[in-house]
Amino acid sequence: MKFQLLLLFSIALCTNASTIQRGSFNPRYTLGERIVGGNAVEVKDFPHQVSLQSWGHFCGGSVISENYVLTAGHCAEGQQASTLKVRVGSSYKSKEGFFVGVEKVTVHPKYDSKTVDYDFALLKLNTTLTFGENVRAVKLPEQDQTPSTGTRCTVSGWGNTLNPNENSEQLRATKVPLVDQEECNEAYQGFYGVTPRMVCAGYKNGGKDSCQGDSGGPLTHNGVL
Repeated sequence: MKFQLLLLFSIALCTNASTIQRGSFNPRYTLGERIVGGNAVEVKDFPHQVSLQSWGHFCGGSVISENYVLTAGHCAEGQQASTLKVRVGSSYKSKEGFFVGVEKVTVHPKYDSKTVDYDFALLKLNTTLTFGENVRAVKLPEQDQTPSTGTRCTVSGWGNTLNPNENSEQLRATKVPLVDQEECNEAYQGFYGVTPRMVCAGYKNGGKDSCQGDSGGPLTHNGVL
């Protein structure tokens, strides 16, 4: 049986379900379905969510402090800080909120583009954020804090959808359950399996998931990344 699962990072960064807009093709990014069954939401309910842009939106990210955004390594690999900007405080990927420049891009030194292990990156912003209703840091988990299998977590982003009636211009969110690590590893054996830096979430029959443009964005449970 083929599982249509979301492959996620251990601190809850979503991987892409399709080839990301920028960067090289990797078959690990083709394993899921696009966001369907989700809802349009307002950024005030997800004030940590940001849009990474370079000639348009290409990945999501999470505000973790006044000066840093956390995203996926495959979103940041090869990117120059001078070409990146972050849209903050907006429910939309192409309007409202405001742009902040990036001072420095740091991809995890152990990031492996083949296995997608250690798929983390930090963006140091060139402007200190002022927190308010639409801009706020997400709570980070305690060490080794991981919700149990079956826990329903929330994914959000501006990724593509399969439903033509769903507009990816506005931020969308959906809930997906965490999946047993061994079950997920078996399903992904043909794609290097999963590592201790990853968790899986999603439905065996698909229906709710993340997609191209959602990479790097948050997965949260009770407001914790």
